[in-house]
Amino acid sequence: MKDDYIDRLIGAFLDDALSEAEQAEFETLMLHSEPARQRFWQLAEVSGLASQAALAAWPLDDPSPTAAASHPVHRRSESWSIASAITPPGKSTYVLVTGMLLGVLITGVAWPVTRLLQMPAETQLFREDFESGTAPGVNGPPTMPGRFSGDFSQVVADQPNVQAASGDRMLQMLRADYEAKSDPTGSHWGDLYRLIDLRSFHSQMAGGVTIATASAQFNSSPQPRDEGIRYLISMTAIDAQTAAKPQLLAGDLKNRNALAMAYQSWRLDIDPATWQQGNCEIKLPAEADFLLMHIAICHAGPEDLDSGHRITFAGHFIDDIQLSLTHYPR
Repeated sequence: MKDDYIDRLIGAFLDDALSEAEQAEFETLMLHSEPARQRFWQLAEVSGLASQAALAAWPLDDPSPTAAASHPVHRRSESWSIASAITPPGKSTYVLVTGMLLGVLITGVAWPVTRLLQMPAETQLFREDFESGTAPGVNGPPTMPGRFSGDFSQVVADQPNVQAASGDRMLQMLRADYEAKSDPTGSHWGDLYRLIDLRSFHSQMAGGVTIATASAQFNSSPQPRDEGIRYLISMTAIDAQTAAKPQLLAGDLKNRNALAMAYQSWRLDIDPATWQQGNCEIKLPAEADFLLMHIAICHAGPEDLDSGHRITFAGHFIDDIQLSLTHYPR
């Protein structure tokens, strides 16, 4: 049997998309082929489902659905048969799915059981939907952790053409400069920053892989089609010395002092009825003390890119900003 066909069978199983005939073929393959079982675990790990498979197939002290659900896991499919199967009372403590003993699959795994049962744990650091009405500071890059600052902006209620993504309020970017900015001329980026203190997570970060995930919603009032509207989310891991100097937290200086960086940029559509979600992820170095989150909107039409005169925005909005950490223990 060709390797690509085996991969297709395994992928279909992980997606809960096997036909009855394919299910029987898959079970036979897993029961009789050690290389196929090894390949199953490789693909399950790539799909982020290996820990769920191990949890479902490994003996549990309490085989009730509640006990299994208490572990923090990432789910690719809520209907995935391995993840949802629970050993009935009086049966073997290995799970039986459509006649196949999943204990057989466990014999094909190369990792220690302790690793299999260490589930990724997610911690939400904050979610900002601006419902409190508190506006970010307008002092540019942050001078302290735990609050937003950046260019001129204001918290507004629903507008005639744009409704908030969640709740009744959202943030409107107003200008591409901030109070006492030394040289605002020519800027066409409206910036929003937040500094996050990671020092309480040092022991966790040293004991595995920690991923920071940021997301935000973006929208604008109706704009001409040739207007160049883009949005950006970036994250920069820095040490405490860099975090203490706001002048090092923007532009090239930020890049030069970074321990790690990640960013994503997208073009915004021109439909005010739809919000677009941006996402960005970064693997945090164990030595990182702070994380700088940067959200920006760029609005520059064909003439503005050449002249560099635009420093005010008309109808650009941000809402529902979230940041979380996911830790994968060693």
